[in-house]
This record gives sequence, structure tokens and C-alpha cells, in this order.
Amino acid sequence: MKDEDRAKLANARTGGPMAFHHSAAGLRPVGHDGWPLTDEELTELDRDVADALSLLSGGLVIDVEPVSEVSDTGLR
Repeated sequence: MKDEDRAKLANARTGGPMAFHHSAAGLRPVGHDGWPLTDEELTELDRDVADALSLLSGGLVIDVEPVSEVSDTGLR
């Protein structure tokens, strides 16, 4: 395995916060495989986010915790 491939795998996401790749071309988010996301992948992500936001703007409730469970946090 090449050193470049090892470095990219070290940057790969493992379920934690998103990683970013710094290069002369700029800052790019890193995908689950350790490689910077392509423009096409970023466009797909933008479409998915827009779809999710459109559900919220329509007044559709996705998930609501019962008041009894929420009160354990001390927030009201």
C-alpha cells in the first residue's frame, strides 16, 4: 500500500465528526473511504440536505420525545 493511500485511510471517517483534507485546491470534506469528496458527491449531499429541509419547512413532525423523558435534562 502506498504512503498516500495509508494517509487517506488514516483520515477516513469512523462514525465520528467529519474530517477535512487540506490541499492547494482548498479544503474538502473526506468521505468514509478517506478520499476527499468529489464535486458530484457534494452535489448529491446538497440535494439530500435540501430534501430533508423541505420536509421540515412543510410542517411535518419527524420525531418528538415525550415530555416525561425530556424533563430529565432539566430543560423546559
